[in-house]
This record gives sequence, structure tokens and C-alpha cells, in this order.
Amino acid sequence: DPLLFELEKAIPFGQCILSEYRFVMSHELYLLEHLVSPQHQQTRREARLIGILEIFFLARFLGVPMGPWEAVFFAAVIPVTNLLGVIVPGTFGVLEGVVSSLFYALHWDPTSGVVLQIARRLRSFFWIVTGLVFVLMFKGKQDRPASRRVP
Repeated sequence: DPLLFELEKAIPFGQCILSEYRFVMSHELYLLEHLVSPQHQQTRREARLIGILEIFFLARFLGVPMGPWEAVFFAAVIPVTNLLGVIVPGTFGVLEGVVSSLFYALHWDPTSGVVLQIARRLRSFFWIVTGLVFVLMFKGKQDRPASRRVP
């Protein structure tokens, strides 16, 4: 990397610092690759595939002529947008704006892009609420003293 090479020359102990940085990064990558179980990696792949199918079928339901490769593209752009839009709380409006802009660039109806992203947010909200209900139900049962529990 030319920037790292220039940094090595500019800082008196640059080479030592960068070699330490490379050492730490290589060990972190090793840990990420070898400590994440294959089952977890398989689950992540399946979740990404479900996300692609969700985008594809929602777009088709909205009448957008989206193909599978466009769905893969949108499934890749949305997490990157989440990462870049982190300064906006909840990225509210950021994802909708990006998706509608991409829909406009592809000569599709931009309002369908907004609706697609709102539908995805509603799905996410539903599962968050469902999870919270279960947590609260089971938390209430665990907080009761043993003598007051109903058999």
C-alpha cells in the first residue's frame, strides 16, 4: 500500500509501528476466520439469502421488474448504507433515500423503493417487538420468588 509505505518513511519509528499493526491485524483476522464456527457461517449465508429473497419478492409484489441480480445488488448496498449512515439515529430516511435514488437511477418508480424499505423496517420492527414480548414474559416468571410461583 503506497500510503503505508509513505507513512513508514515519514515517521521515525513508522516501520516498527506498522509492523506491530500488521501483526495485530493478522492475528485478529486469524481469530475471525478460525474461531467463528462453520455452523455460524452457514447461518449467516442463509440469512443473506433470505434477505435477497425478501427484497426480490417485495419488489415483484410492488410491480418492480427486479431480477435476482438486482436483488443481490440491493442486499449488498443496504448494509453499506447502514454503515455509512451511522451518524443519523436509526438511519431513518437514509436507507429510504438511497433505495429510492437507486430505483430512480434504474428507471423504476422511486416511491416503490421507499415502500420497499418501509416494508423491511416494519418486518424488522415486528420481530423486535415479538422478541421483547417473549423476554418480558420469561423475565417476569424468573423474577418471582420460588414460594410464590404457581406450579
